[in-house]
Amino acid sequence: MKKIFNFITENYFHSTERLEVLEGIRAWAVLMVFNTHFFLRYVDYNYTISSPLLIRYFQFLQEGHCGVDLFFMLSGFLIFTSLRRYQHPIFFIFRRYERLLPVLFFTNISFILHQTSYKDLIDNILYLKLFEESSYFNWVTWSITYEIYFYFWAMILGLLFRKYTFNLPTFIILIIIIGINNLESTPFILYRFSTFLWGMAIASIYYQYWEKAQQYVKPLFLPAVLLIIYLRFELAIKGEQTFGMYILLQIGFALLLLSALADNLYAKRIFGWKPLRFIGNISFSFYVIHGIWGINLSHSFTNVITHNKVNTLKFVSHYFVAFILTVALAAFLYYYLEKPYFRKNK
Repeated sequence: MKKIFNFITENYFHSTERLEVLEGIRAWAVLMVFNTHFFLRYVDYNYTISSPLLIRYFQFLQEGHCGVDLFFMLSGFLIFTSLRRYQHPIFFIFRRYERLLPVLFFTNISFILHQTSYKDLIDNILYLKLFEESSYFNWVTWSITYEIYFYFWAMILGLLFRKYTFNLPTFIILIIIIGINNLESTPFILYRFSTFLWGMAIASIYYQYWEKAQQYVKPLFLPAVLLIIYLRFELAIKGEQTFGMYILLQIGFALLLLSALADNLYAKRIFGWKPLRFIGNISFSFYVIHGIWGINLSHSFTNVITHNKVNTLKFVSHYFVAFILTVALAAFLYYYLEKPYFRKNK
């Protein structure tokens, strides 16, 4: 057991220079998405239970779509940090593809080999959604398109501002522009895309104004958590998300990140928990495979146990097998496909 623990510590935890609390928050984000896609399968069966209280609780867990937005905010923060390391921002794009494509290609290999549509093939390699009629092999990778387009936007920002400055007035102006554009029909959901900007604004505060700001944001962890929980319950009850609700959710996530970065005691205890940080470090592979491999394969396996019946045994066993399988496969992919990138670019 000690050897296993040492192996995990050595290979699945980054150096102490990294902000450990962000690893735990990434885990929370990916677990919200996992719950959304899992519980969606059982919503028509009332999650195989009769208790109204438990049904409401699972509805709350199912409304975890915002986990993707938390991912986007974290990406915005890390993009700001990464751009500062590159002398020529154009190299940033190549590095990001180098980071993402091995896992994406491996998980899509069976689809790629049997693909007859060149449009689908191109859009599942470059993730630029160049063709309107193309479809994703893995339904969760729509978010990769958002990521890639924002990488290009960040690269342009880096070229325009050679010192890689991104100040709060810039953030406010861009948010206003996005808010105005959101009033019209747009091909991109711009207000969701703006979550990256929130992450960059947090990085701007962290790297430029932190000495003064941290004392004000440190106590905001619990209010931020309560705001996020309240909004998620509202989503579970109403079933739709308004623009105002979405902005409040972004504010909640932003305050949570800022207070966590300020070493809030509760944030450090929760998100600094090693099992959570472990999932956070394998979260990209976890996110990519949780649906097509984790949930789908475990569904077939648990059908054997429950004789194809949808009951509470099926519901519970499916969840735990799906989770364990996803963690195991994600750990495997991280070790062989993601870790070489981090070792090379350390």
